[in-house]
Amino acid sequence: NGLKNDENYVLISQGCVNNCSFCSIKAAKGAVVSRPADDILADIKSAASGVVTLLADDCGSYGLDIGSDLPHLLRRALDSFPRVRIKISSLYPGAFVKMFGALAPLFATGRIVYANIPLQSGSSTVLRSMGRVYDIDRVLKCVRRVKKLSPGTWLYTHIMINFPAETRTDFMKSLKASLCFDERMFIQYSDNPGTRSAGIVPKVANPEGRRRLA
Repeated sequence: NGLKNDENYVLISQGCVNNCSFCSIKAAKGAVVSRPADDILADIKSAASGVVTLLADDCGSYGLDIGSDLPHLLRRALDSFPRVRIKISSLYPGAFVKMFGALAPLFATGRIVYANIPLQSGSSTVLRSMGRVYDIDRVLKCVRRVKKLSPGTWLYTHIMINFPAETRTDFMKSLKASLCFDERMFIQYSDNPGTRSAGIVPKVANPEGRRRLA
């Protein structure tokens, strides 16, 4: 996407408020811990004319422990540093939809140049098994809206294949959903010890999924 020069990385929080069945972040890190906005802005100040990547386990969880949120932080950063462009490392799709009213005018500035919105699946059935609480159609509607507001924003997603009990139909829904993004990464599911998904059977309902991506 041509945005790797002059790139700076700023950690905004650690931990996640979500409860995905395949993930151990909450078990490993506990509750969300967000950095104060003033500290983050001080870090961004050193990149007054570059690209700043905001890092977090989930940027959508930022601020929920300190009475703030991601749109508020983004607005402050964009207003404070007019020459800075921002990349969002990972934004939980449910938070993306919930905050979209506040995020839309920020995307419309054209200065949020990248966002990773990891769908993980395009199937509502699989998403329920994953413990991911959002309407996939609403997410994709917001994704399409971002591309209209800011055509230059590069949108990226992750898709997990062969999640336990995934069917061919589920797999095809994921492929279709992924086409709404500029770039996508397909990840082969594997059990994460101690997670809920590790106990789901059958493990591979769609064994041909990996071959289709070859």
